[in-house]
Amino acid sequence: SGTGAFTLALADTQPLLPGQTFVLDYTVTVDLTATRGSTLTNSATISAHASKPSADAAERRVYAPVGPSTQTLNIAARVTGFVYHELSANAAKDPTEDWTSGTPVFVNLVPNAAITLPGFSAPADVVLRSASVAAGPGSYAFEDVPAGDYRIVLTNTATAVAASAPSGWTLDTPSTGARTPLVVSNADYADQNFGLYLPRNLSGFVYNDISPNSLKDGFEDWTTGVSVFVNLVRAGDNAVVRSTTVNPGSGAYAFANLPPAAYRVIIANSSGSNTPSVPSGWIFGNPSTGSLPVTLALADLANQNLGLFRGRTLVGRVFRDTGLSGGTANDGRRNGAEPGLGNVTVRLLTSGLSVIDTTRTDGDGRFLLRIPASTANGSTLMVEETNPAVHRSTGGHPGNSGGAYALATDRVTFTFADADVTGVELGDVPESAFLTDGAQTILPGATAFYRHAFRPGTAGVVTFTSAITATPADLPWTQVIVRDLDADGVADPGEPVVDGQALAVAADEEIALVFKVIAPANGAFGARHQAVLTAAFAYANHTLTETLSRQDLTTLGTPTVAGLQLTKAVDKITARPGEIITYTLTYANAGAEPLATLFIDDRTPHYTVFHSASAATPPANLGATVTITAPAVGQPGAIRWTFTGTLAPAGTGTVTFQVKVQE
Repeated sequence: SGTGAFTLALADTQPLLPGQTFVLDYTVTVDLTATRGSTLTNSATISAHASKPSADAAERRVYAPVGPSTQTLNIAARVTGFVYHELSANAAKDPTEDWTSGTPVFVNLVPNAAITLPGFSAPADVVLRSASVAAGPGSYAFEDVPAGDYRIVLTNTATAVAASAPSGWTLDTPSTGARTPLVVSNADYADQNFGLYLPRNLSGFVYNDISPNSLKDGFEDWTTGVSVFVNLVRAGDNAVVRSTTVNPGSGAYAFANLPPAAYRVIIANSSGSNTPSVPSGWIFGNPSTGSLPVTLALADLANQNLGLFRGRTLVGRVFRDTGLSGGTANDGRRNGAEPGLGNVTVRLLTSGLSVIDTTRTDGDGRFLLRIPASTANGSTLMVEETNPAVHRSTGGHPGNSGGAYALATDRVTFTFADADVTGVELGDVPESAFLTDGAQTILPGATAFYRHAFRPGTAGVVTFTSAITATPADLPWTQVIVRDLDADGVADPGEPVVDGQALAVAADEEIALVFKVIAPANGAFGARHQAVLTAAFAYANHTLTETLSRQDLTTLGTPTVAGLQLTKAVDKITARPGEIITYTLTYANAGAEPLATLFIDDRTPHYTVFHSASAATPPANLGATVTITAPAVGQPGAIRWTFTGTLAPAGTGTVTFQVKVQE
């Protein structure tokens, strides 16, 4: 780098004779950090004298120096980029965008002004370099570009100096198809990219949703409508890029030659508005916001329809009537902060049960039903919901309709008075849950503890009782239901006995119980104590009730089998059709002796089918594998886990199975 000089001398013994030529070749390496566009200058000067013996050096004839002879070298730049198919319309080449779907094009480098450099010149507006780009990655490169003012154009021939797009394509980035000015001076230039797109078309209809079913039926058009603007709004910057007027008639609209991008199609009150606006006397149907999101990519989009509705509306709310946050439970009115229930189907029916309109509640439980203008004044209409899974209705309110709610039919019935209806309410609560069955084998005179939990779906009063079947019948078993205040699974001193007692509970409050069974000391091995625990639940402020039950089986056994405990847990207390429920069974040896020939039996609950079964790694000595016998997937039936080896005292493990709620 920088400057330097060197001298080469020929010895007196190597004279240059008359008529001979001396050639000196040397190489200069340009430093990688050399400034692009700069000039490298090399010069040489020759000095000579007549050759005589060295002793006569003082008498040598010295010739005048020849030179300097100068040569220049221009430090050139490298220009690179890509041609790519613009799919995202973000004015940048994304990693997934290339020219695979493209057609052959040329990228030409054209001086904007004449270039005059030492040893080099080029005229303006004549192609200096050309790169052919075929379908594929789309890359191009220009090497050794001298300093100058250029434009890079994408075009169809190697000699063209003006940009042009290949047939069927549109220049997008840049839209002129020329990158100018590109002043090559002191650097390489990368990412000189050209994005093109295949224009796409978008079309649809504005229509009067007479049905109303949120779909454009064959007989529905915009004949009875009014003039509206259909605007195309680019999602990225919310700018209106196209607008068209749709007058009464077929309702058709179309936008042609669009670049790929995410858009919104809206009905507006002016050609420049990016906000949906419904014409007077109408409401939005589908989409309910009047804004239809669309994405144009590799294909045209048709039937992007905008439905409006003329008539009356009925609005209301489905809510969880549990009395939470200061509300009154089970009264059929939303009060306090009782939450709405989302994704609930609500229908508007005629007195003959024909469906007029169907909708689903939003996340807050709100719904809107449409009453067509063709509905006769004085008609009897009904509002009906489909309860969410494991929910039941508690009541409702007719709002301002002047009608009434009936729990027997779970409907609001009213006489249509050609007016909008508001304030309709439909109350639901989750069903309660009572967990879970248990089985143990104990020694005569020993005690078994069974854990249970009651989870009310709403506020009310619950009473726990037990019914006992002993085999043989004359053995003096003792049992009691204790409220497990610390939920530790043990009937501790001071925890109250609740057999037959009415306990007030709130929604989502969990009542932990221990069912304590004391075996008779004189009981024979094989004697059994079958207990059915019942939770009788009465809804607060209502006549509704629920009765839930669980079973605990206690068996007297020898020291080699006594002490086996089995508990069962479930991952959810409510599930919708099609959902998966997971049951976990925990087995334990609470006795003093190892237990052998161990197996566990269970079966799929009612209204469910088998999905899967598994077992955690058994404890030591119980065998490395567990044999599982189960019904086929999608079928109900019994499930058995069979173990080898023995379960040591204090040994414990788990098995699980999953079922699917029938749809």
